[in-house]
Amino acid sequence: MATRIKTADNVLEHQFGEEAVLLHLETEKYYSLNGTAVDMWRALAAAETLEGAVDSLLTTYDVERAQLEADLNGLVSALQEAGMITVETD
Repeated sequence: MATRIKTADNVLEHQFGEEAVLLHLETEKYYSLNGTAVDMWRALAAAETLEGAVDSLLTTYDVERAQLEADLNGLVSALQEAGMITVETD
């Protein structure tokens, strides 16, 4: 089963340096990402699937796959709850 992550239609994204900001246009709330979260965000944006993002991040970080999946899923859950992303599962 493939899981795809997309930026929600009503969200603007801006990356600068080592930070990224997501702005929800309807609620006017923003979500700031830095450090590892920015790398996770970039991997999600570049990969076709959540699983692909995990594979990509494993080439950068020396961490157990299960830990990386848990951390990435935590970020995805927080962003989804904030309305910043949509999650689609095949």
